[in-house]
Amino acid sequence: MRSVVLGRGFLGEEYERHGYEVWGRDRFVIKDANTIHFDDALLDYDVIINCIGKSDTRSCERPENWEGTLLVNGILPSRLSALCEEHGKTLVHISTGCLYDRNDYPQTETDFTVSHCRYTVAKWVGENGLNPDRDLILRPRLFFNDQDHPKNLLRKLPRFTSYLDELNSFTHTAEVVRATSALVAAGCAGVYNVACEGFLTVFDLAQLVGLRGGKIHADTLHLREGLYLVNNILNLDKLKRHYVPANLVDSVLEANAKLHGEAAS
Repeated sequence: MRSVVLGRGFLGEEYERHGYEVWGRDRFVIKDANTIHFDDALLDYDVIINCIGKSDTRSCERPENWEGTLLVNGILPSRLSALCEEHGKTLVHISTGCLYDRNDYPQTETDFTVSHCRYTVAKWVGENGLNPDRDLILRPRLFFNDQDHPKNLLRKLPRFTSYLDELNSFTHTAEVVRATSALVAAGCAGVYNVACEGFLTVFDLAQLVGLRGGKIHADTLHLREGLYLVNNILNLDKLKRHYVPANLVDSVLEANAKLHGEAAS
C-alpha cells in the first residue's frame, strides 16, 4: 500500500528518514473551516498519515490562538476521516497521550481521558471527529530522538536548572513510525498508546544523559509558567500485540550519544 504523511514537522521528518513520502505546506492549505484543501494527488495513496498539528502548548494556551488551534488539532482530523471513508482510504491520526492525567498506574486506551487546557481540548475534539472502527489513532508522549531539532526533548533539557520529579512515559519518534508500519500492516483501527517500554521522571532522564539540576513539582511550574503540565504513564499491552517498542533507557542513551556525536562533528 502507498502511504503519504501530511506535515513535515518534528515527527514528519522522522517518517521521511524511514522512507515515507512526506508533504509539507506546499501541498495543502488550511486557512479556516471552509478552506481546507489538499493536492489532488492525495487520493492516489492508500494510507494517509496525519502529522499536522499545533504542539506548542504555550502558543495553544493564548486565547488569540484558540481558533487556529481548534482548526488544526480539532476540525482537520474529522475532515480527513470523512475524506478517507468516502474514498476507501486508511487514516492514521497522531493524537496525544496528554489526554490522560494519571501516573499512579499505566493508563490503557479505555481509561478516562481529560481535557484540561486548550491544547488537550482541541486534541480531544480531533479524536472525537474520527471513526475508531476505521481510523487508526496513535497517542504518543514526550517526543525525543537523535536529531538536532528544537522540539527534541533531549535538546530542551540543558536549558533548565530543575526538572520534574514525576513519572512519565516518553516516545522516541522512530517508535511512532515503526508502530505505524506494524499496525497498518495488521489492519488495526482504534486507539493505541505508543511509547518506549518503561517509565522515568524528567529528573531521571536528565541525570541519565549527564545533566545536573534540582527537582521541581508540576504544581510549581503550573503557577510559574501558567501551563497545565501532564504527568502520566502509558500501558502498552495493546500495542505489543503487534509491535514491541524499545526500552526507554536504552533508547535515550543511544539517541543522546548520536545527538552529541553529530553536534561535535
